Amino acid sequence: MIRIHTAIEAAAEQCVRELNESGHAFVADDDAVFEWVDEVANQMLSIDCALGVSVSQRPDAVPTHDPQVEKYLAIAESGDDRMATVLNNLEGDVANGGFLQLLENKGLAFFREAIDYLELIGAAETAAIVKGALELINANSSVFAAYESLTSEIYRLDARFYDLSESIAALYLQHMQQDEA
Repeated sequence: MIRIHTAIEAAAEQCVRELNESGHAFVADDDAVFEWVDEVANQMLSIDCALGVSVSQRPDAVPTHDPQVEKYLAIAESGDDRMATVLNNLEGDVANGGFLQLLENKGLAFFREAIDYLELIGAAETAAIVKGALELINANSSVFAAYESLTSEIYRLDARFYDLSESIAALYLQHMQQDEA
């Protein structure tokens, strides 16, 4: 992944060099990655590159359906079997946003419950990884408590900001008119 990122940076820099050789004067903007400024032409060059890198089975090599997975998902999604539901939620949250998302969405008790179920079904490697995450979280509980307090305060300020009735645009223009007078 790092080699791909480095190659993209090198390609972008080469493109900027070529633009400069053709008459531009772009220099790197110290405040941003993949942005250059040409003060002479009063232009900014920005490169937006959404790149995802993954390795997976070719689509034609992946079976279209796996009866065991389908049966498991049906049980998990029905909510009738707590173990299947917990294990499915574990996989989903970690795949979607990692262990921090799992912690935020489900809490510490969920980790312990998931570990118990993983050990019960014989998923020793997965249980070891989840235990490692839980141990790391427990070892840094003061950091997470501070983070929880911080996010609570930030969310409260977010809500106040979204509810503001004052118009920044109108106030700015009013201020500019007063300065002109």
